[in-house]
Amino acid sequence: MNEKRIATNNKRPLNRADRDAIWLGNLIRNERNKQSITQQELCERASINNSYLSAVEHGYSFISVSKLLSICEGLDISPGYILDQLAERRALQARQEALLRAEKEKLIRRHRESLS
Repeated sequence: MNEKRIATNNKRPLNRADRDAIWLGNLIRNERNKQSITQQELCERASINNSYLSAVEHGYSFISVSKLLSICEGLDISPGYILDQLAERRALQARQEALLRAEKEKLIRRHRESLS
């Protein structure tokens, strides 16, 4: 995934909320494209501003629950679908992070043993 910064001039590392916003924007755009709906059509269906939808889809803006519900209605998808996808994504990330930590600990242990 192309991880864009929420605040493009901010040099801080992306946190979980930033990554979630980027992922959510990508999911919304992908769902919209699957249905061959333009941004303008979705904005009309969801009663939201086009520039706001664009910022959300590009990961530049956090989305409120009420706007997410409006977008889900406009796409005719369940908010539960979005939340399930997010939960699956976070579970996968947690497994990946645990594997990386375990591998790092193993490498550190081997290095210390080689020094002994």
